[in-house]
Amino acid sequence: MSMRKAIDLKCKDCIYDPEVEGGWKQQVWACDMQACSLWPYRTKPRTPKQSPKMTSEACHFEVISSEQGVWV
Repeated sequence: MSMRKAIDLKCKDCIYDPEVEGGWKQQVWACDMQACSLWPYRTKPRTPKQSPKMTSEACHFEVISSEQGVWV
């Protein structure tokens, strides 16, 4: 496996959410977790950025609650 493919797979695994508009490359490019060692090497899409699923304040492994119930 190439280094590029390994970085792409790790970033996709970390942030991609199929329920969010846009493809995985747009979501990876919109990532704002600058503390990540792979952040400078993340994939750039051919189309504009999308909103990230995860930010440095909220990891996708945390439970998010709402008035209607709890989301995981």
